Amino acid sequence: MAQTLPEEASSPEDVSRAVEQLGLYQEMPYAEARERILQQGWQPYLEGTPPNLDDPTVRELFDLGYEEIADCSGTGMGFCRFEFVDGTGAMLVLSTTTMGTHSNADRVVWLWFLVDAPTPTQANLSSAEQNSSSSNPSDASQMQLLGASQIQLSLAGIPIGATQDEVINQLGQPTQVVDALPFPQLEYPGLTVWFDENRQGVLGMLSTSDQYCTPAGVCPGMDFAEVREIYGEPQVSDREDGRFMEYYPDTCCCWLQIALENDETVRSIEVLCAM
Repeated sequence: MAQTLPEEASSPEDVSRAVEQLGLYQEMPYAEARERILQQGWQPYLEGTPPNLDDPTVRELFDLGYEEIADCSGTGMGFCRFEFVDGTGAMLVLSTTTMGTHSNADRVVWLWFLVDAPTPTQANLSSAEQNSSSSNPSDASQMQLLGASQIQLSLAGIPIGATQDEVINQLGQPTQVVDALPFPQLEYPGLTVWFDENRQGVLGMLSTSDQYCTPAGVCPGMDFAEVREIYGEPQVSDREDGRFMEYYPDTCCCWLQIALENDETVRSIEVLCAM
């Protein structure tokens, strides 16, 4: 029997418990995960920017009946993002991969997390931004969307996709090289850089030092009030390893994740991709 989440606003803890009851796990068949999600009362999120049906992967997934498809990366492990909402204002996001099989029918879950669902006004603003090169925000929700669209996914001048040689040319020799698969990494004091298994491109970075900042000048140690002035209001995400302030660009499937100390000071900044 389907379990329906209450339409009245519930606490974040209630929603988190409901997600835990889904029993999701990494490499779970997406079709099975989707069935559980729908049975619990979640619905595909259809209020945002329409999926890019010109992308053959997105088109195939949409034609398979996955109307919750948001976007696909088109590279690497073939990550795609799927979005569901409940009646409480929460959004459940799943990232899936083909694990190299290139079969959309056999997609598996790679990671999942909760964020606040955009309001209809925010969704309409997000769609409008794609057709406009400039905007004049007049409220906090618009600032949030503008901040997300202007995020540059790099730290210390290193962008997502940079090769190992490019990282070393920029930062010098690392203090440690970790060859563990599937994600080898370079270690610097206060900075970790992850690569794909062939070291052909950066998949993520974590900074805990004010020496390694975003292009906009957001650094560990800053008061988060300053970050809000630069990027606007974040999406607050409750993940398995804690609560984070997150900013999402318009592209799939990477974002900026900020951890706070005492809810006030930036402890770390991570450029995170659905690895």
